[in-house]
Amino acid sequence: MFCGHCGKELKENDKFCPNCGHQNPLYKEELVIGEEKKEETNEVSVKEATLTTTVEDKKIDKNEDKDSFAPLVLGILSIYFSEIPFLGLILAIIGLAIDKTKKYKVLNIVGGVLSIIMMVILIIALILAFVFIDELITYLQNNGRI
Repeated sequence: MFCGHCGKELKENDKFCPNCGHQNPLYKEELVIGEEKKEETNEVSVKEATLTTTVEDKKIDKNEDKDSFAPLVLGILSIYFSEIPFLGLILAIIGLAIDKTKKYKVLNIVGGVLSIIMMVILIIALILAFVFIDELITYLQNNGRI
């Protein structure tokens, strides 16, 4: 038997799910009256429990949709601003951190990787500029342009 809310396995004598705390609709409570045992079942039917779970799941899905808008925007912005390496990387990291559903994980990773690639290109360009600036100045002085 499984919980109708979270899907975890329930033991027959569990009144509540040990994982999520929802009531087990099939729980049977034994009452001892004198020498007779009387079984009393929970009044909630399996159909009602499933219906309740479905309604609660839909509420959760709506909240997840609201929460998943920000990681989507941050993923797009991290790709757009990957030309500004630190900004794109920061946006991608924030997008990964707040993405609870992991729907836009790839989008944020792509933005972060592009930012890192642009950072490497920027560092290489700066190194080349510093290496060749002396040669350029020497060339210009030798040709009388400076």
